Amino acid sequence: MDFIARVCRFGLPVLVLVGGSLLSCRPGPATADPDQAREALQKTLEAWQQGNLPDSLKNANPPVIITEPQWSQGKRLIKYELINSGEPCGHDWKIAVRLWLRAPDGSIAQESGIYVIGTHPRIVIVRSEDP
Repeated sequence: MDFIARVCRFGLPVLVLVGGSLLSCRPGPATADPDQAREALQKTLEAWQQGNLPDSLKNANPPVIITEPQWSQGKRLIKYELINSGEPCGHDWKIAVRLWLRAPDGSIAQESGIYVIGTHPRIVIVRSEDP
């Protein structure tokens, strides 16, 4: 077998395998920092408790993007309690929270929610579901 035939027969598959594995070594998205996620959630919930609007957090340092339907509907956060310290959720961090909310009509209700927090490249907090 001549040299070119040997390279094509044995070298090409090796080149494809090595090249393919090198391409898959690129770093993926950064995972959320648990301490930063917990701190961002607490600051966000405190802002809600103080009567701030969700959009006000876009100007915070660092800026926070929040999606919380109850807050957007005008319910007021009276009190909150972190149920756990959180756990990974893909590249994000997930924390369960107990909330005491006052509706615009004055009624107070307690509910639990799950917040998913991303910290890279910016802080994004989304209320995911009820546990």
